[in-house]
Amino acid sequence: MTYQFLAEAKRLWEIESTGSRVRLTTIQAAILLHLINVINAMDAVGSSYTQHAVTLAQRIGLFTFNPAGQSTKRSNAKLFTAWALYNWQMYDGCSLLSSAVLTF
Repeated sequence: MTYQFLAEAKRLWEIESTGSRVRLTTIQAAILLHLINVINAMDAVGSSYTQHAVTLAQRIGLFTFNPAGQSTKRSNAKLFTAWALYNWQMYDGCSLLSSAVLTF
């Protein structure tokens, strides 16, 4: 049952991540899929999710924050996602001794 759920989650994430519209939840889901793969000793597979999430985040300008014209709720969601992705990839880089994907 767990394998089927994970396979379906990965399938849906692939569909979402290759679409033309990038959603914050797709980036957030990549962090969770990375974590699940690390727990199952598939670090390389997991890292690819974070790398793809960073690409998606850069595509929507997540790290060039400009709250003008956005609701407070949307701004907070973007800030939370940006910090979550940055902190996750920094943690992953330190714990697995790999280089950070995001650099400032």
